[in-house]
Amino acid sequence: MPNELDVVAIRLTRNELTKRSIDISRADISAKNGVVAIRGQISMTPGTGLDLEEEIHHTLRNLRGRPEIRDVVMDAKVPTKVTKHS
Repeated sequence: MPNELDVVAIRLTRNELTKRSIDISRADISAKNGVVAIRGQISMTPGTGLDLEEEIHHTLRNLRGRPEIRDVVMDAKVPTKVTKHS
């Protein structure tokens, strides 16, 4: 059975990512002893126009400041920006 604080940490992480319009539908979020792991693939919700790297930075900073979370391991794939060459 998962630790109660780990369940809270997962919920806080999901809420924070969703609040910042980060699509976590293809991600797995787990926690063990206060260390949250984000794996899989994440992206911005279509149509937001926000910078994913900046939103991740703010999210990780906010999560690491929470007393329920000791650390956050970001092991998720982030789509790379595609540039067109003319």
